[in-house]
Amino acid sequence: MSALDQWDLAVLHLAFDFLGHHADSELLKARERGSRRKQLSMLVLREQIGSVRTKLRSMVSP
Repeated sequence: MSALDQWDLAVLHLAFDFLGHHADSELLKARERGSRRKQLSMLVLREQIGSVRTKLRSMVSP
């Protein structure tokens, strides 16, 4: 696998921001509607996004 350049990192950062925003907005809707299953799904998605961000940072950091 080739090393990630700055462009790749910027695109990944934007993608994770978008996914995080989507998860947050869907979580809010699920809370308003009382959908516990959807709330749990969005909380799991947020946790996974955070985990991938952390792993990516550790791969990139010197």
